[in-house]
Amino acid sequence: MLKSLLVTALAISASHVSAYTNRNFLSSPRPQNASLLLDSAVAHDLARTNKQDRFGGNFMVRGFYSESNKGKELGKYFGVNNKDSFRADAVRNQDTGLVDVNAGYMIHDAAAGAVAANAVTHGAMINLAPKTVSYGVEFGYVQCLGKILDGLHLSVSLPVERVENNMNLNVTAPVAAVDTKAFTDFLAGNYSTAIGVNSAFGAGLGAQSKLTNALINGKQGATGIADIDVVLGYDFIRNEDWTAGLNIGLSIPTGNSASGKYVFEPVYGNGGHWELGFGGKVAGKLWQDGDQHIGLNVQADYRYGFQANETRTLGTAANFSKYFALGTIANSNAQVYAPAANISTVPVSVTPNSALRGNLGLNYGNGGLVLGLAYAPAWKQAESVKFNGAFDDTKYGIISTVQDQANAAIALDGVFGAAMATAHAAPIKKADFALDSATRPSQLSHRIGGDLGYTFKEWEFPVTIGAGAHYEFAGDNASIENWGVNLSAGIGF
Repeated sequence: MLKSLLVTALAISASHVSAYTNRNFLSSPRPQNASLLLDSAVAHDLARTNKQDRFGGNFMVRGFYSESNKGKELGKYFGVNNKDSFRADAVRNQDTGLVDVNAGYMIHDAAAGAVAANAVTHGAMINLAPKTVSYGVEFGYVQCLGKILDGLHLSVSLPVERVENNMNLNVTAPVAAVDTKAFTDFLAGNYSTAIGVNSAFGAGLGAQSKLTNALINGKQGATGIADIDVVLGYDFIRNEDWTAGLNIGLSIPTGNSASGKYVFEPVYGNGGHWELGFGGKVAGKLWQDGDQHIGLNVQADYRYGFQANETRTLGTAANFSKYFALGTIANSNAQVYAPAANISTVPVSVTPNSALRGNLGLNYGNGGLVLGLAYAPAWKQAESVKFNGAFDDTKYGIISTVQDQANAAIALDGVFGAAMATAHAAPIKKADFALDSATRPSQLSHRIGGDLGYTFKEWEFPVTIGAGAHYEFAGDNASIENWGVNLSAGIGF
């Protein structure tokens, strides 16, 4: 059954490979606590070495480091029209690579008194090459419970993780150097205007507040316990050569959750969601000659992630609409305008749904030496996200790209990405926001790795040391392609 679930999930995911763009949220497809006890040949060798007449405990610790690559692909995920580099203009955008002409204002201007007629001369190229780095220490413990029931065992995995994300924003201005600073400051949350002073809407018009959410501002990091995984297993076959068993697993959320402050927000753990599931394994020796052997390890785990509340930034189908300017519904120069992300970063109900993790490993042992190679796929179903908060359907409108010069007012329109009118239109409603922009898509990745270790089996309490490395291939740009290394040590008692 586990094999069928895994094969079906991988086939479905592979048939839906696509490139995502204009997104506001992304998380990793694979938690750290799936590593040590699932696909480490060194950990498995220690457990096999520990004699049954001992207490039956096996403790391991693993230091790990991983780093993403292919920043251009992640740049397209957070960019627009499947581009990681695109043109943005201060008021009316003339490059359909960013937004449709007349679709809406980029929130800030690049020069005092810029209006729709001349703002196209003030623009910049936005380049994105996101990168994520993860490092920390994972603690793993396996306890034999044979005194209660032969074949029963309990395992616990606890990773302490540091996640650092950086959008690697690079802004270049083909017209004026001041534009580079204006765009960079705006995306970092350091740009605002006052009435009549460097106003984006012409002299004497409304002030603009700073961007407070969906920021792109260098490197952000977060550190903590990235969820505790507890597995109760039962081996219904256990002899000198082969082991087969089933398990029930629970992931306890101890990590952080999204707040919407940054576009590429550092999240350790699975975002605050409880997970429950089951799994199975088959492990044994394919060949043995004296102290030498070749072993096989096959494992699969299923988890279902339960609903929890998070805070994310909603956008629309219109490119970069989270950075459009919103104004209150009032035809007045005294209006205070705000970036849309300040309003559209809201509580949402998130259900991660199903996840599958597998491992197919081969290992070679010679005395205390063990060398393991593993293929470990991981799949996550797309999230289900619902707007969980209240929104005033009568208060805000999108600022039109057409200014009513006669009465020195800013026209508002209520539909993201629609053609703007010269008069006020219906206000933005809750239903106008697109949940897809803040929803993690289905993810599929394929990890290939290996580890090398040595177990001092003749010691009263066997000790093992090892080192490993992996490369993880992404199914599409919604999964993070990365490489990593690790060092491990353990003791059986």
